[in-house]
Amino acid sequence: MLGRALTDSSFRQRLTNADREVQRGALVEAGITGNDAIIDQLNMAIDAIDKLAGTGGTFAANVKAVT
Repeated sequence: MLGRALTDSSFRQRLTNADREVQRGALVEAGITGNDAIIDQLNMAIDAIDKLAGTGGTFAANVKAVT
């Protein structure tokens, strides 16, 4: 899933979307049953990556900067 998020901007946008149903659909595409607990963990991981990047930007912007 991470590899696809790095290389497929459309998938990355769906994965980082604020709409949980859009996120759920992206997870299903990756073969993951997207329940609320998994989506919560996904969003916490995205927030952690943003903080570690130290740029204050969004996950998508940070990924775009390195790809």
